[in-house]
Amino acid sequence: MLRHIIFGLVILLIIAASGCGKDSGVNPSGDIPGIINTVHILGDALDVEVVGGYAYVANGSRGLQIVDIDPPGSAYVLENVSLPGYSKSIAIADGFAYVADYDKGLHIIDIDPVESADIVETIETMGNPEAVAVTGGYAYVADHLLGLVIIDIDPLDTAAIVNTVATPGNAMDVTVSNGYAFVADSLEGLQIIDISDPAAAQIVKAVDTPGHATGGLQVYGDYLILADGEKGLQVIDIDPIGSASIVKTVPLTGWATDVVISGEYVYAADGIAGLHILTYSPPTTATIKNTVDTPEYALGVDVAGKYAYVADSWEGLQIVQLW
Repeated sequence: MLRHIIFGLVILLIIAASGCGKDSGVNPSGDIPGIINTVHILGDALDVEVVGGYAYVANGSRGLQIVDIDPPGSAYVLENVSLPGYSKSIAIADGFAYVADYDKGLHIIDIDPVESADIVETIETMGNPEAVAVTGGYAYVADHLLGLVIIDIDPLDTAAIVNTVATPGNAMDVTVSNGYAFVADSLEGLQIIDISDPAAAQIVKAVDTPGHATGGLQVYGDYLILADGEKGLQVIDIDPIGSASIVKTVPLTGWATDVVISGEYVYAADGIAGLHILTYSPPTTATIKNTVDTPEYALGVDVAGKYAYVADSWEGLQIVQLW
């Protein structure tokens, strides 16, 4: 509980230092309509994933909130799944929600149908889960001090940890692509782990980054984009893996916490600075195209169709029309 209070106080200090009275509009140089709806939810909106007409929001001490976003302009909270700890991040796969619970491990929730969503399994880890990625019958958990925890989830009723790969820093986020797990490892930058055999997974490459690699990373072709805290976004060439290196840094004005790629654009949650929209083709020319100011502290983002969904801390879920 104390660490959550401290986290909240840190955010308040950042907000105070950055000025009050934010105007939740858009950058006047752009042509994006901006926020069209705010869904107020209890607790802190920390992460969001959108699948099939619903936004799933990891909501700190309030668990999992399921928001009906069809249509986005009249979105509302449809279901709340109470969880015992502090829900940090979420991944959706095959009718299940996987929630990284900082205090209690990995929760697996049956969300089919969403109206009766309920926990079906919890796997305790020895660390503090920050984020999770799910693919190929395995869940990959960024477990803070412990590194990357790999859980066999096929079948769910016998889900169990099969490997833990220690990382030199604090594992904060993870994405998986083409047989590799890419881990945002805080002050130790990016750790690339060969997971072709999950039981024998090991680090094969590390890329130092100038900031705090605390969350948000996605693969796009031969490149990976990483949210690097106070140092903005890092574009990393990962082909070949053995010579992966930073090829572009995009400075931002807040604290980059999450990133998603949709089409030819990158959408970055940047804390007090809100949501940035960047061109990304080619990746080495990534440039901010527009900024949408959100009323609180943008921590997570996902995009579906012509809308972006921003987990905006105490101000809930912000729905932004993109065109």
